[in-house]
Amino acid sequence: MIQCNSLTDLINLSIDKGDDLNCWIYTNISTWNNSPSSAKFFFIDEDEVYDMADDEVYETENGGYLPLTLRELDLYPWFESGTLVGVIENASITQAPGQNEVDRFIFAANYYREYDDFYDYPDTSA
Repeated sequence: MIQCNSLTDLINLSIDKGDDLNCWIYTNISTWNNSPSSAKFFFIDEDEVYDMADDEVYETENGGYLPLTLRELDLYPWFESGTLVGVIENASITQAPGQNEVDRFIFAANYYREYDDFYDYPDTSA
């Protein structure tokens, strides 16, 4: 499991690791919807969870299983890691993004979540 405590960390990790992570990214959806910059993100590999003892995991409301240590965070599957890489590429976000790129990332992530399609930043090609 990998934890990112900021959007910049999330973007940088996604760019660095690309599709190699092959896992789900979880966050507290209420926090994301109300204050994306305050959200924490968890890259959780299903195989890693399946290898844990039964008393170390819990079943979420949506039927998935997560480490028991995360129960109080009310996490929900947010993006598959590969899809998030596509969001970043199509929105032309660079590593070590400035505030304008972080804002564009938030817009692009919400765009994908609403329309199930990538936001293509004008005048660029991903």
